[in-house]
Parts: sequence; structure tokens; C-alpha cells
Amino acid sequence: MSEKKDKTSKSTRDIFDIHSTYCGLFSNPARLRIVWILSEGAKTVGELATKLDLPVSTVSGHLRKLRDKGVVESTRDGSNIIYNTTSDHFVNGCSIIRAGIMEIIERDGRYFEGMEK
Repeated sequence: MSEKKDKTSKSTRDIFDIHSTYCGLFSNPARLRIVWILSEGAKTVGELATKLDLPVSTVSGHLRKLRDKGVVESTRDGSNIIYNTTSDHFVNGCSIIRAGIMEIIERDGRYFEGMEK
């Protein structure tokens, strides 16, 4: 039996490493919710904190991580800093994963192990 060679180039493997980093970034529910909320339009950290029912400092930390990876951007409007998503692709990717999850839930008639309905 012969071993299959990995036909992915180094650059392709590198993009998988980067992709994995972004998946980790989106593994936090608060960051997913931030991106989801920002898909509806730009918000200040205070507006996000109110919608998320989280302290401003916590939301600011999440925004910093998202901004550092280029998922959100900030602009100043007087004394306010306004946040927005940089690309619809991040929101669309989250939507596709959510649709897959909902499909499994509908098909199996249950939530995932360890989760309650």
C-alpha cells in the first residue's frame, strides 16, 4: 500500500494555518455576537456593550482582538469611536456555519450533546 503524498503546497498549508487562527478568533460567542450585530450597521463600544449586556471593558477587549486581525475597523466621530465590519465575507461565513448547525438540529430534532433545548 503506497502512502498518499500531500499535494497541498506550502502556501496552501499556510493559508490553512491562518484560517485556523481566524476560526479561533470566532470561537468566542461574544465575538460572534459582535460581528453579527455590526453586520446590521456601525456601533460604538457603548452601544455594543448594551446590546450584549457586557461591560464596556470586556467588549473593548473583544473589539481589539477583532480589529487586530482586520475583522472590524474603527473610525472616530468626535468623541465617539465607531466600529464596523471590514468585509461581508466574515458575516457570510458565520451565517453559513449557523445554517449548517440549524440543519443538523432540525434533522436530528435535538441540540448537540451537552446543550439543552
